[in-house]
Amino acid sequence: MEQNNFTFGMLVQIIRKRFKLLIIIAVVAIIGATVFSGPTFITPKFKSVAIVYPINLKAYGSESLTEQLLQLFQSTSIRDSIIEKFDLAEVYELNPNKEGFRHNLLNEYNDHIVVSRTNFESVKIEVYDESPVRARDIANELIQQLNYKARKLHRDIALEQLKIAQGSLDFQKSLLDSINTELSDLRRGSGLLDYEIQTERITEGYLRMLSETRVPQSRIDEVRRMLDDLGEKGGVFMALTQMSEMGHLNYNDLLVEYQTILRDVNRELSYTQTVAAPEVADKKALPVRWLIVVTALISSLLVALVILLLFEKRQIKD
Repeated sequence: MEQNNFTFGMLVQIIRKRFKLLIIIAVVAIIGATVFSGPTFITPKFKSVAIVYPINLKAYGSESLTEQLLQLFQSTSIRDSIIEKFDLAEVYELNPNKEGFRHNLLNEYNDHIVVSRTNFESVKIEVYDESPVRARDIANELIQQLNYKARKLHRDIALEQLKIAQGSLDFQKSLLDSINTELSDLRRGSGLLDYEIQTERITEGYLRMLSETRVPQSRIDEVRRMLDDLGEKGGVFMALTQMSEMGHLNYNDLLVEYQTILRDVNRELSYTQTVAAPEVADKKALPVRWLIVVTALISSLLVALVILLLFEKRQIKD
């Protein structure tokens, strides 16, 4: 029974017994992997890398600026813009009339364009392409498209805020116009210009006339009526004056807010700070031929050993 089990000793024995065969298999695997990993069978791909930091973005909730930047890079509009501008369907040799075209195109896109977060809260863009120049151009276009996308999002938000600010400004102006109209009517009807000064002057004149003996009673009665009118309409005049002053202050504050939002609408900001700009690679990144050769060598030897072990076990049974 024990003779039918695989043991390390049996493995060593097979290696010694089939050493030449294993060497031949190893050589064939190395040659085959070297040949089939060459440019004839696998088109070399070049890599262009860019590293950017988020700037001028506003955090929403618990989402960090870096996470927001990643979300923008993964937006459908940016992806479709890149695919269309560089005609990636043709670059990836995909037939648009074939079933599953869109699925295959997106898979190729995700395989060739990788956007990831670094340990330093920056975002790394890696683009793989048969053309080193196109790889660099795609990386640059991704950054540019992100700035367009972020600018549009922020401008849309600012336009909504501008609409609200405009409504508040119009309402305050309408209210202020109504108050000023009532004040103007009150001034024309009663001659009120400055309640405190006029009251002070008329009161002084009234007291002076009372202290004099030659002043006609009709004149005193006229001044008295003026004081009564001031007392009757002065409260309304003071209230409207204060409301007008407060209205002007509120209007000025709203106008400053409106102008600030308007500047945000018209500003052309950049939302990425490029730390490492993409470059044209002078050496291919894929395929990694030594890794393919090593993988093929180990795989072929393992398969050969398994087959030889099974063959040896069969011989023992017989």
